[in-house]
Amino acid sequence: MKVNRAANPEANMHTSGSVSFATHQSRLEKELKRPPTFQEVLDKTHKKKGTDQYISDKAREVAESYSQKMTEKYVGEEEQPQLDPEVWVAASDAPKKGHVYVLGTV
Repeated sequence: MKVNRAANPEANMHTSGSVSFATHQSRLEKELKRPPTFQEVLDKTHKKKGTDQYISDKAREVAESYSQKMTEKYVGEEEQPQLDPEVWVAASDAPKKGHVYVLGTV
């Protein structure tokens, strides 16, 4: 394991294995019969299978923060966008060395 990954193992955890996020999104869309929200894809790739438990405290904190910020920003609106990048960056803290949590390089 590289030194950077070993220094903060929580930052690199997900449950998607070698399957891309796009593939998870596509599978989830077929399952739900509608395009999934970013929150749904995040939950699919960052929660333990068959549970409602996030794989790390960081994943839980970011997911909860994103959900709360989306609710606050779009209060009173019928629909929310599938992803609001500004809200995501705010929820996941500022980019670190050009990387945004989950999204990768910006």
